[in-house]
Amino acid sequence: VLVFMMWLVHVIACCWYAIADMSSSERTWIEVYDIVEASLVYQYFVSYHWALANFSGHMEVNPQNETERIFAVLTSFSAFVVAAWVVSSITTAMTRLEVVTAHDTRLLSSLQEMLFELTIPFQLKVRLHTNAKHMLKEQRKN
Repeated sequence: VLVFMMWLVHVIACCWYAIADMSSSERTWIEVYDIVEASLVYQYFVSYHWALANFSGHMEVNPQNETERIFAVLTSFSAFVVAAWVVSSITTAMTRLEVVTAHDTRLLSSLQEMLFELTIPFQLKVRLHTNAKHMLKEQRKN
């Protein structure tokens, strides 16, 4: 997920820079923030910072023309959708883990209650409990 997010921010940053770089008649964020003469690396990281800020907060670099504004709005909306998807995926994974763990805990608790009532050697009870835990772990793998 992290690598995907880094890649997505990179693509957005490149598009943000390209929109400003290709604009010949309109004033762009590169001109307004006086980084026309800055190195390409610096310009890239300002673009990357802007793209990343769409996922997490506010950035000092703002759109300066209609094309940049449209791209900024679309990027902000996309960032919202992607962030919601990431949170949803994490929540779903945690819920599934909780359901599986709760099910296993109930089974092992029932087994332990049953073993407590049986009059069999303690070592056998331990081996049965250990075997049941191993079986549940193998079932989760499959």
